[in-house]
Amino acid sequence: MTRFLARANSAALKGALWEADIEMLPSLREKTGEYLTPGMISVPEIISRAEEIISRSNGHDLGDLPQSVSASFNVPWLELLCGCSARIQGDTIWAEASGVDYDTLARLTFDPRNPWFQKWLASQRALGRFAAGRFPVSLPVMHGPFDLLSAVMGPEQVCLDLLDRPAEVKGALARVTQVWIAAAHELLAVTPVFDGGMCSRMKIWLPGPAVTLQDDATALLSPPSYSEFVKGCEEKIVRAFPCHTYHSHSTSAHLLDLIADLPGLSSIQITLDPNGPPRPKMRSMIQNVLTKRPVLLCVWDREWAEWCQDAFDPAGVCIAYIIRSEGDWQMCENWIRST
Repeated sequence: MTRFLARANSAALKGALWEADIEMLPSLREKTGEYLTPGMISVPEIISRAEEIISRSNGHDLGDLPQSVSASFNVPWLELLCGCSARIQGDTIWAEASGVDYDTLARLTFDPRNPWFQKWLASQRALGRFAAGRFPVSLPVMHGPFDLLSAVMGPEQVCLDLLDRPAEVKGALARVTQVWIAAAHELLAVTPVFDGGMCSRMKIWLPGPAVTLQDDATALLSPPSYSEFVKGCEEKIVRAFPCHTYHSHSTSAHLLDLIADLPGLSSIQITLDPNGPPRPKMRSMIQNVLTKRPVLLCVWDREWAEWCQDAFDPAGVCIAYIIRSEGDWQMCENWIRST
């Protein structure tokens, strides 16, 4: 992995990406329609699920990517810290807009005594103790500043406010960025080192405390709007930590060049979704990113995996097969073992 991070690997790395820790805890499925409370989240159940995930992954060939576990489990932790409520619907927990105004957001601060953060911190600490060096523990899904503001205000409202209330949007983004950074620092303090470093949420081992930044809602933004409103906030997050992976999708391909320019960013992960740009355009964009950062390309089937192997020089390339079923495990392992 060290040679990959230095973009000096002579062959593309290959691995499995199984994100079982983003699935909702089983005990919450029977509570559909209810609003989530901190008391509904069971730390012992999180540990039980972690044990199941590691036990199952140990029976498979993971290739070059380790199986890490986080305290995600579909809980929108940061959105809850920023004032959203969350409702259980089927097998998903949805953050709901809080209805707060920009004056309220201008006073938003990180409070480590917040009951949501106390449960989050307890979950992360318990995972670290359970892991005991046997597997890496990563930070959970942490949506970026624009994602958080979109959750709090509603994405349509935020897009309108970019035009009508730009100064207030920038002020609110600065506040949620501060919450992001403060929460991550607290969580990293109870996250154990693994093999001299930590894993980002996207299973990339990094040589120090690691965070994973994502801002999916920026797919709605043009490059100039991203640069004006969001890039500075993301730069602050990157500067605040030694190691990072930026999780993105091919639907945000128009922003990849700007993301790759975030000073000091350790790595970029791109999920190649079927509804992204056509392959020739995607290839050109990824090749440009590879001149700046190592890239983890996550694919949905073997045909895409082989395309990635053929399309790019191996230096700085890691390809991960996304696991959704037992059939995917078999296909992934066959591909990993192929030459």
